[in-house]
Amino acid sequence: MNNKPGTRAKITPKSRNYIIARALAPPRIDRRALAKKLQRELEEKGFDVPEVEVLWRMISKARNHQPSELDRDWTLGSLADHPIPSEALAIVVAFQMYRLTTDEFLTIREALWAGRLYKLFNNKENPFILHGWAFLYALEEVIFETQGKHFDSYALDTEMMHSVFYGHEAYKAFRILEIADKYDADPFKLRDLNLSLEEIEETVKATPEEYAGTWDEAIRSSATKYDGTLQYFEDYNKEVARIMGKLGQLPRSQRKSPAKMGEDKPVKGKKRRKQK
Repeated sequence: MNNKPGTRAKITPKSRNYIIARALAPPRIDRRALAKKLQRELEEKGFDVPEVEVLWRMISKARNHQPSELDRDWTLGSLADHPIPSEALAIVVAFQMYRLTTDEFLTIREALWAGRLYKLFNNKENPFILHGWAFLYALEEVIFETQGKHFDSYALDTEMMHSVFYGHEAYKAFRILEIADKYDADPFKLRDLNLSLEEIEETVKATPEEYAGTWDEAIRSSATKYDGTLQYFEDYNKEVARIMGKLGQLPRSQRKSPAKMGEDKPVKGKKRRKQK
């Protein structure tokens, strides 16, 4: 971990957004298991790494947020309430067809962002540049809503200016994490395959044991310190409860405060005999 032992991790807006994004992503795996995975992911990205309990609370808060109507599956029927430019309709339908091949649906929010950004990325040779950015802007908007904040796209706008391919790369990286969660695989091994998303999923589905070992060991390792600390405080609290119970059984005149219970009585020195 990048933060020193015993110090509270600094959770920057960027790392907070990443944690919330992972919390909301399918499949919704166990919160504590996801927290332990996030520790390794945050460390790999160079962020301070919060304790498992802190991550667990952040995941819970994100998942308890009421979902928006915009995060429902998009269909042509959605156009009645959520229209998009007619010239963007064909490419949005193509995105929906692509998502169906990965057992996912395009959301209304993503379709709206595709319509807004269509003119910027009207590239027939690589239409998935638009697909990646629509995914990323929709995801970032949800993250801001989850925190009760007005959406500020400055960070994404800056990334777009630096690299037009960033959106597609981010989408692929995020989908690899979802595949890893689905099959309990090591995302770093999946990333190193350097294959398409469809090929990665087929590969790990065929031989899941080949991509699992290192990740499980890392989870156990990252949890060791936290679990040991938790056990220490549980034992400490039990001991305090035992002492307080004993105090409650004593007559009031014999009770001592917990602070004085460990104090020793002063030892009286022997009196010297007076010499005659």
